[in-house]
Amino acid sequence: IINILGSWRIPPALRARLLQQRRLCATQSVVTYAEFVALNHVLNKMGNFEHLVSAACAAKQAPLSKDEFKSHAMHTRASNLTPLEVDVIYFLFDLDGDGRITTSDFEQLLGHRLRSTFGDGA
Repeated sequence: IINILGSWRIPPALRARLLQQRRLCATQSVVTYAEFVALNHVLNKMGNFEHLVSAACAAKQAPLSKDEFKSHAMHTRASNLTPLEVDVIYFLFDLDGDGRITTSDFEQLLGHRLRSTFGDGA
């Protein structure tokens, strides 16, 4: 996937996480076409998701579960997210595996390169 998407656009920590995890589903040995499309969409809209998580975590003042993330997404331009795309976001950014994500999870993988690499999310 990284070779196809162009690893130059993926910050080093996020690239390392992708290589470490290898696949979205532990029971599969390959990435499906649907997973590839979902990952590509998530990477292309990373700025939107970072802003969404930041605003939702600030409003809630706590990490977000998948259901809370989906609820906040329904009120934004990210309302057309598929369940697989939400799974991809949590696969990438739920670093401690607790089922919740925070802005610091995004910062840890994307760092200061977020806006310069992915734009402002527009």
